[in-house]
Amino acid sequence: MSVVKSPLSESDLKLVGEALQGALVDLVDLSLVAKQIHWNVVGPRFRSVH
Repeated sequence: MSVVKSPLSESDLKLVGEALQGALVDLVDLSLVAKQIHWNVVGPRFRSVH
């Protein structure tokens, strides 16, 4: 693995990392909610969703 030099300071890197981690958690949660909804669709919309 190669080393990547960042123009950001250590404190900025930590701040960005925390923000990205939070966004990742939210997106994984949203994905799981959408998957749950997808697998529980019933009625007239079943065909169009699948």
